[in-house]
Amino acid sequence: MTPSRFASLSVAALIGTAILLALGAWQLQRMEWKRDLLDKLQSRASATPVRLAQAVDMSTRSEDDAQFLRVEVKGRYRHEAEIHLYAIQNKQAGWLVITPFETLDGLSVLVSRGFVPEALKSADTRPDGQAPDQVSIVARVRYGERQTMFLPDNNPATNQWYWRDHNAMQAVTRKATQLTTVWFYLDLEVPDHGAPWPRPQPLAAANLHNRHFHYALTWFGLAAVLVAVYGVLFRSRMNA
Repeated sequence: MTPSRFASLSVAALIGTAILLALGAWQLQRMEWKRDLLDKLQSRASATPVRLAQAVDMSTRSEDDAQFLRVEVKGRYRHEAEIHLYAIQNKQAGWLVITPFETLDGLSVLVSRGFVPEALKSADTRPDGQAPDQVSIVARVRYGERQTMFLPDNNPATNQWYWRDHNAMQAVTRKATQLTTVWFYLDLEVPDHGAPWPRPQPLAAANLHNRHFHYALTWFGLAAVLVAVYGVLFRSRMNA
């Protein structure tokens, strides 16, 4: 191996090791974040529900203070503007039904009502699952998410969503209902109707796996392997 090629290999090994170590450290940070998230979920699992206005006020001060809060609201769904978010539940592909909810005190919030299989995506196929004109629900505060490299683009024109782009969802529902929703959504705890679908998935710690420590070990392990391989190459070159 020529000196210039070995120098390039050394630089590549150094950069690769730095990247792997950085990824491992990032996963450790994510582990602490997820642990805090799980603690909040556990502590608020049986808390008395608050009003939506109170949740909005708390979220304005700090999103962490409002995350997973149980909220009780009364009002009506605007079923004509429901949104469909792709999901897999119990190894079955389908959609989460997310619907604007107009409260009695003039606020509006998106509510994730639950899962429906592919065959029941259209609201026309599940008329019994559309909650009546006025209903009282209890749900948890959740926030939107960012698109990752593994998530396809949303297609609002065909009502096919693959990640919770809250701003875009809000724009679509505002156009259909003339209502401006708050900046978080609510995850329904129990069904708001007597039909089988949509079916809420109760939020529990079991649904928020904390595997970041294992991910960190993977990245650190790959860094160790890279260093070991480079060490073998370095030793063989020195002995040449």
